[in-house]
Amino acid sequence: MIAYEFNSIVSDGVIHIPEQYRDKLWSEVRVIVLPQEQEKKTGGDFTAISISTEGFKFDCIATG
Repeated sequence: MIAYEFNSIVSDGVIHIPEQYRDKLWSEVRVIVLPQEQEKKTGGDFTAISISTEGFKFDCIATG
């Protein structure tokens, strides 16, 4: 099986095929759609974090 991977834009339910692949895709095809992941918008970068370690067990390794 040959596969071609490219990014495209869906417009009115149509996936636009780049020109360099149009002559290779002329018959029946199998389409797998993987939506582009959107970056989550956050409140901004943070410089410190606080983590509660209550209930965690930490193993100590003795060095000597």
